Amino acid sequence: MIERLTDIVLIVGGFQLLLLAGILLGQPRRERARGAFFVAFLLAKACLILRWASQRFGILPYADHVLLYQLSAAGFFLLAPLLYRYIRALGYRSNRLRTRDLLHLIPFAVIFLGAALRVRIFYAYEGDVPAGPVHVFVSRYWDLFWTANFVQILAYLVAIIRALRTHRERVRDQYSTLTGIDLRWVRSLVAVMVLYWLFVVSRGTLGLLGVEAGQLTAGLDLFSISIFLAFTSLLVIRGVGQLRIFAGIEEKPRTPANGKLSDEEIERFSERLDRFMETEKPHLWPSLTLDDLAGAVSLPSWQLSQVINRGYGLNFFHFINQHRVHEAQVLLLDPASKRKTILQILHEAGFNSKSTFNEAFKRHAGMTPRTYRQSQHPLHAGT
Repeated sequence: MIERLTDIVLIVGGFQLLLLAGILLGQPRRERARGAFFVAFLLAKACLILRWASQRFGILPYADHVLLYQLSAAGFFLLAPLLYRYIRALGYRSNRLRTRDLLHLIPFAVIFLGAALRVRIFYAYEGDVPAGPVHVFVSRYWDLFWTANFVQILAYLVAIIRALRTHRERVRDQYSTLTGIDLRWVRSLVAVMVLYWLFVVSRGTLGLLGVEAGQLTAGLDLFSISIFLAFTSLLVIRGVGQLRIFAGIEEKPRTPANGKLSDEEIERFSERLDRFMETEKPHLWPSLTLDDLAGAVSLPSWQLSQVINRGYGLNFFHFINQHRVHEAQVLLLDPASKRKTILQILHEAGFNSKSTFNEAFKRHAGMTPRTYRQSQHPLHAGT
């Protein structure tokens, strides 16, 4: 029963992956270009499911197409690199392929060539490979295959987590608001992907150990493909919205080779910035960016970034929101604002998100806005 249900889910899943790829291909040109890696990811997985179905239902008998099945298995080594490149595409402006990106294809190429060599050796010896390293390679090939795949998956999961952390830091160095930018939802989906790959690893481990457990392995297959389909569907839905809202950030700050400011310059520019923040109140601009502020104070963006990082010990996001919190505190204490709601005040202070406002206020004031207002006006019942 489980095996039949797994067959149905896999077949439906294959069509679903093709449908999701079609949705991405139907996006406007800019979004379509940035989603190309995920389209390739979906198509690679769909081809692997088609490979499975062809063997399972005898569409292309394995005995008649050994080389095809052996070579196509290398597609498993494309999934993790393509997912990694797509997640990077969600957050960064430039997605041009560089020479070093070809390094991601090395595992795929090695496995592809290894499969071709294995088939050639097998037929050269007519299945009777003599003892020695060649025999070990031929007989233990699939053990080596799945072990290498597990290692690759682990490496790319670590790379994805690091890429998300780095992106978060760079966004906060350039933007004062995270609306449409924050990739925390991707981290949640990556957790789902980890669960999927955990099932895959468990399934493969049983095979490596030679454990025969038909119902258990069928159950693992069913759960893993169900989780995978949920993951890909959510990633397409959220990813399309992300690509439309956010054009991405620069992957690396554009800083001259000798671009480190002296302590004296940091102090001088900090004084200029303080005067500007006090008189012009740019923090009240809801969508203020580092480039916006740099242009306003007549400093290159890389210099302003250093001034904020080294002069105040903050990134741009926290620096601006610190000023916004101070503005909100003034408004909360102002008798003229007594009848204003917290929502009205946060917008007047330059925030455009209640969650960001509450988080920033607690970070810089040590308490929630409501608690702060009540501590200053005990009888105040505003919201």
